[in-house]
Amino acid sequence: MQAEGQNLSAPDLIFKLLTRQDAIQAGLVPVETELQYSTRTDLVLNVPPGLDLTGTAFDFFRAKNVVEFKSQGDQFDLTEYVRNSLRTDLIFLQEKAKSFDNILNVIITSRSPDGFLLAATRRGINFQPAAGRPWLLRGQVGFQDVAIVVCRDLPIELTYYNWLVFAPSDTRKWQAFVETLLQQRNRELLRIIKKMRPREFIMLTKSLDDLIKEAKAEGLLDPDFVLEFEVDEETRQLELETTSFLLKTIAQEKSGRLAEVLAGLKPEDRLAGLKPEDRLTGLTPEDRLAGLKPEDRLTGLTPEDQQKLLELLNTRLPQENSDK
Repeated sequence: MQAEGQNLSAPDLIFKLLTRQDAIQAGLVPVETELQYSTRTDLVLNVPPGLDLTGTAFDFFRAKNVVEFKSQGDQFDLTEYVRNSLRTDLIFLQEKAKSFDNILNVIITSRSPDGFLLAATRRGINFQPAAGRPWLLRGQVGFQDVAIVVCRDLPIELTYYNWLVFAPSDTRKWQAFVETLLQQRNRELLRIIKKMRPREFIMLTKSLDDLIKEAKAEGLLDPDFVLEFEVDEETRQLELETTSFLLKTIAQEKSGRLAEVLAGLKPEDRLAGLKPEDRLTGLTPEDRLAGLKPEDRLTGLTPEDQQKLLELLNTRLPQENSDK
């Protein structure tokens, strides 16, 4: 998807690339306008007659859609609305349309444009959420129909992945979305997110070496576990970060308290509150036989490990008897 020389850290460019890609896949037609730079919109997307957009992110579109995007650091306000309103009027004039019924002024914004919505309300213009879609605000300003998509409020569903990329990185929605991508190993979108928001992305992941050590110590990984990759360095680093998140998730599900809690506890307090079977998780049959009381050796073992322990006992007993 990334073209040579394109800057994957620029949200506006990435929005155009991702949305244009989704639109073409859904059957929409991007239109190159001849408007001057000061009035150039992010995208103009035409919907061919008869095209069914059910199940796509564009199912609320009209025949012609003038799309403007605002990232988390570029708040949508009244000035920005006037610009896109002007663009929509110019599209109307270029098309020699007889009404605005088939033209939609579309704003896709990272955050809720509260300042603009307040200014609109003061002028008697009300935007209301579409039924069952709190992320889609609809209103009419003069002759124009306006739709506002708030990326922060989108559901975490595959249909909206390419817009969820632009949810504000200081919100729980963004964090939950990134965690979903990590679990699904969606390298393409993870790479884009990391380029756009490197600091926030890194804060969501942890040092892989530290996690592997913790996981081995807690018995979540085999002591001989080694990661090997035969990929380019960028993909390798992303894979490491993805794996680190997955290990962290496993650790949290397993004990509910690992990295943060263990760091602040004395060694003698680290097992306090854990069930006996949780304390023994990760011990090999050899470790159990060497260091545990007989009544504790089978605690938490799978049938396969129990069988292995019995085999070790059978081999050790003759040796102990002969020593006597």
